[in-house]
Amino acid sequence: MLQRVTNSMMHGMLLSDMQSNLAKMLEIQKQLATQKKFSRPSDNPIDVTRSLSMDTTITENVQYRRNLDDALTWLNNTETAFDQITSVYQQVRQLAVYAGDGGLVDVDMGAIAEQLYQLQEEMRNAANYEVEGRFLLSGLSTGVRPFVRDSSGRVVYKGSTMPVYFEMERQQLGRVSFTGRDVFQVNEKKYTLRSFEVPLDFTWKGRDEIIQLQVGDQVVKARLSERWQDEKLDNVADSTDYDRFREASELEGYSLDDVAKALNDSIEMGDLKRLVSVSVEKDTAKGVQRLVIRSHNGLPVRLTSWPETDIPKLSQGVRGVDVPLAPPFVADASSTLTVDFGNGVTHDVAVAGKTLSQIADELMKVPGLWAERKTDGTNEWLLVVSRDPSRSFSIRSTGNVATDVFGSDTVLSSEVQKNVDHSHIDLVRLLGMETSLKSTEVSPTWNVDTTASPLHWKFMAGGKRGELFINGDPDLTMEELAQRINAVMGEWVEAVVELDEPDGASPSPDPLGNSGSNAEEATKRLILRTRDGSPLVVYDGERAGANYASQLGVDTSVRGAGPLTYPSDGAGPFDENMPALVEVRVGDETYTVKLCRLRHDTGEKVAEAIVAQVNQMAGERLLDVDSLSSSDDFAILSLTGQPVSIVDRGYGDPAYGQYTGGVAIQLGIASGVTGGGVPGNTAAGADGTVRISSLGRWVDVPVLATDDVKSFLDRARDLAGDWLDLSYFDPSLSNPPGGTNVSFSISAKDGSPVSIFDLSGSASSVFNMGTGLSGSSLGAWTPVAGDVLTISVNGVTHSIDLYDESKGQPIVSNLDELADLINARFQGQDLVAQTVDMGGGSKRLVITSPRGYVVNVDESAMSAGTQLGLNGTSPSRGGYGPFNQRVQVRTLGNQTKQDFFGVMDDLINAVRNEDRRGISDHLLKKVTDWGDNLLRCRTECGALINRYENTQARLKQNNVNLTELQSKISDVDLAEAATQFQMAQAVYQASLAVIARIIQPTLVDFLR
Repeated sequence: MLQRVTNSMMHGMLLSDMQSNLAKMLEIQKQLATQKKFSRPSDNPIDVTRSLSMDTTITENVQYRRNLDDALTWLNNTETAFDQITSVYQQVRQLAVYAGDGGLVDVDMGAIAEQLYQLQEEMRNAANYEVEGRFLLSGLSTGVRPFVRDSSGRVVYKGSTMPVYFEMERQQLGRVSFTGRDVFQVNEKKYTLRSFEVPLDFTWKGRDEIIQLQVGDQVVKARLSERWQDEKLDNVADSTDYDRFREASELEGYSLDDVAKALNDSIEMGDLKRLVSVSVEKDTAKGVQRLVIRSHNGLPVRLTSWPETDIPKLSQGVRGVDVPLAPPFVADASSTLTVDFGNGVTHDVAVAGKTLSQIADELMKVPGLWAERKTDGTNEWLLVVSRDPSRSFSIRSTGNVATDVFGSDTVLSSEVQKNVDHSHIDLVRLLGMETSLKSTEVSPTWNVDTTASPLHWKFMAGGKRGELFINGDPDLTMEELAQRINAVMGEWVEAVVELDEPDGASPSPDPLGNSGSNAEEATKRLILRTRDGSPLVVYDGERAGANYASQLGVDTSVRGAGPLTYPSDGAGPFDENMPALVEVRVGDETYTVKLCRLRHDTGEKVAEAIVAQVNQMAGERLLDVDSLSSSDDFAILSLTGQPVSIVDRGYGDPAYGQYTGGVAIQLGIASGVTGGGVPGNTAAGADGTVRISSLGRWVDVPVLATDDVKSFLDRARDLAGDWLDLSYFDPSLSNPPGGTNVSFSISAKDGSPVSIFDLSGSASSVFNMGTGLSGSSLGAWTPVAGDVLTISVNGVTHSIDLYDESKGQPIVSNLDELADLINARFQGQDLVAQTVDMGGGSKRLVITSPRGYVVNVDESAMSAGTQLGLNGTSPSRGGYGPFNQRVQVRTLGNQTKQDFFGVMDDLINAVRNEDRRGISDHLLKKVTDWGDNLLRCRTECGALINRYENTQARLKQNNVNLTELQSKISDVDLAEAATQFQMAQAVYQASLAVIARIIQPTLVDFLR
């Protein structure tokens, strides 16, 4: 059955079709207007998503191409800079080859050195290449000029070590710059011997010595002659003239600049400046200076002081015969006296009717002569000396002068020579620069019984190891010990025994018989060093019955032992999980080690942690550790021969910043002076002042009667500034300090030993920190007949005659003069004497050791009324062997790394000083190696340019392809859209026609 179709149905269908057609025409019209197939995501979600993704990719690629443009600009300019640097490098290498040619003569090496300096400056300018305000080799610090000269003229790097990266593609970074450290890598070692700090007015007054310097296998020596005239040069016969002992007024010294000049100018035993540069670094603001010795060729520098072997003449003299005091001698009328200097130079002296004193006065009038009448209370005699040691003379006399005074009518002068001496030399040892190991002085009869206490020494050097164990010699001498060392390790270790002859009347006679009771006993010492210049490690092994290496002062290890306790405040706010901090300095570098109570609870574990963390931070093996026994003993070893300093640092929590974990203090490895061992609330007891001094600096710390250890250290820290390390350990972390025993360490940051004593009060004694000997407070002090003061330090004993028996008068008349006399006798500064003004006209004498030695004073040969109150031995504050504190030991120079600019500095110095061997054997290789690194950088730069150019081309083509695909997805084909629009329009018009006929019929249609 057919469905009935009504007019309304037809009307609705026709209107719907027409509406759809209009909508289609509208859509096509929009597409024609926007030229896009869709205007909102709902039009075509899939294609819209694809189109948006492509649009994002195209936009990103545009930015990436801009980044690549910038990167290529940067890298192309970097390549230009590399071209310039390469050109300079080629000239540098050519000059290095030329300067290192040993066959060339009459070459102006100074001109070559100047040319190299200018090339260095040209290379620095090329390395500072700048584009659009950006320095190409500064890394991330593009606004910072990378290479500048510091105050000393050396080129230093100021840029960043991180290169610049751009995003070259999505989630892909590309390097677009090189840092200065990529090109000028810090991979070459330089060896520098830098002294302890000394004051700007430092003066060295030591005896004749030879400073031996070795760089590689090249050895040179420089002579540092003593500036001493055994007479006050006041034309008066003084008690101390020509007694063969030093007095303050007889000595002149060397300033540090004088020392540097003497070394640089030394050519007698090799041209020293050919191998090294010797300079003085001054800090006038701090009032200190340092001697610096640096090798030219980058090889280690070794320094050893030796006694002068060409013994200089001290004087030419004649000692008359003994003349009884009773009856008094008077020259008879027939007596004559003539002094003959040879070559026709004679002087007649009128002596008839004169006493010995008057004859001496007449002889003093002869140019170039000194004379004095001497007596011992029973006899008298005459001394006649030529002031010029090279000028001999004879005395011709007649009458009773010939028979009674000289014992002959003609007497010839005899040479008086200086003694061979090593007890008052070692300038470089005082300054902390000597690399050989020298033992303490011992008696010539020294020996040890190894059957009772075996000797066990361990040696390390240059990858070699050795051990010496002796347990069967009941009287092992030092010479035998040296022989055993040479027999076992003689291929790489050299052991030498050095003898110091005695001075004075005992045990060997004085040729002039004028030494009185002055005497210095004979001693000897052991010297150890490697033959090839590598660093040496020596220490007592675990089987040692006695620590002989420590006792003799040749132990290079930092030796310690447990147990160990970390601080705790019980249930207080202190976080016990906070690590204890220990600062370790190896040479010029500083490392902070963190120690946790749960992991590092024994001495052995602490030592292992220190070694592991320092080596990790340094990037090389600087330290090693030997666990010596099961009793928690250990030895930390410096494998590079650099001095090692260990100090406790305050906790990281500011509330406990002045407290330390006390790890180094407890284990006995803290550098410098360690003291305390008193309850934390112990008070100083009286107001006063404590002086803390190093070789170059000092600070006077006021003390209140109520001060405890912590308050004193806090004040000392504030006053001293940056040159002292002060560490405080309180196991209970009490604030204020309580009854728990506390301890501390005090050390100088430059590594020199410290001296501590009271200027007033007694705080240094109460707190167990004093290192010196302090005498009694004395008013007017003058020695009396027979007074002899005996002082010993580092095995050397001096007997100092304080009274001239021949004249019946004291040699010194007050404490200030005594201090000057002591300092003149101990001219190598093993100890220093000074007076402290106590007020009211009273003073006291204080003796300390700038070298950190224990000092002993014997006043038994002084009368009770003139004793100084110094009798005894100075305290030891954590020291061992001859030392009163833990001192630093070195067997090689400090090692630091340098870049090619530093190598060029060495090359310039080597060329200027004509070290052709050093240039050809060592420096030329370093120059070539750096050229290889420069080539690597250039290759990498070129590879980056090629890579980025290819990436840029790929991104460009990728954008073309993506744009074409995106157009196909989202863009309208105008021709097709126009055709579709026309078709839709035709359909629409046809629909209108049909509707018109159906909805609005004509009259004709109606009439039909």
